[in-house]
Amino acid sequence: MTERAFLSVGSNVEPERHLPLAAALLADVGRVFAVSSVYHNPAVGPNAQPDFLNTAVLLETTLSAAELRAELRRLEAQLGRRRRPDKFAPRTIDVDI
Repeated sequence: MTERAFLSVGSNVEPERHLPLAAALLADVGRVFAVSSVYHNPAVGPNAQPDFLNTAVLLETTLSAAELRAELRRLEAQLGRRRRPDKFAPRTIDVDI
C-alpha cells in the first residue's frame, strides 16, 4: 500500500551540495511527489554555527513509518551525518518525518 509522508530536510554544512543529494537519494526510498521552496533559517542553540537551509518533501512510499525512519537514518549516514550528544550540532543533513 502506498502512503504519503511529509519530510523536513535541512542542512547547515554545505547545504547547497547536501540538499540536492538528499533529494536524489530520497528517490530510492519512494516517489518524490513534491518539494517546497528552500528556506534560510538561523541555527538554534548555545553555540554559533552556520544558518540552515531547509525544505519540505512530500514522498510516496510503500514503507511503514519505522522502515522509512530506518531508511532516512541510512540516507543521513550516507551523506556524512554523525549523530552527537549535542542536539544542536551542525549537520550535513537532517531528515525528519
